[in-house]
Amino acid sequence: MKTEATALVLVAALAAMSPVIADEWYDGGDLNDKDNVAWQEAGSDNRLASAANTVAALWNGEYLVPRIQTNITSMDAMKPYAIELMTCIDTATEKGFDGVRFQYSDLAMGCVALMEWTKL
Repeated sequence: MKTEATALVLVAALAAMSPVIADEWYDGGDLNDKDNVAWQEAGSDNRLASAANTVAALWNGEYLVPRIQTNITSMDAMKPYAIELMTCIDTATEKGFDGVRFQYSDLAMGCVALMEWTKL
């Protein structure tokens, strides 16, 4: 369990780092400080890894509702949640915003709130 927790902390730390070559599905996400236009232009691997950064940060901070918090026991167990978050953001951004830009973090937290993932 400690190894998985360490891995999740490392994934969250990737958000602050420059892009890297992705070896795992959760590696290389660099959209966490970008906007909706960058999200729309990014490849699916980058979008998924960026969503994983968000889920990992929420898990690490123990902000997730118990049914999700306890389900995430490994990076593989986190993947369905990262996919669901990515899909929500994809859906939210698919029609564009007529030139208005939104930060990824606002879009991600909006999706997390709509999906009722957090205790707050």
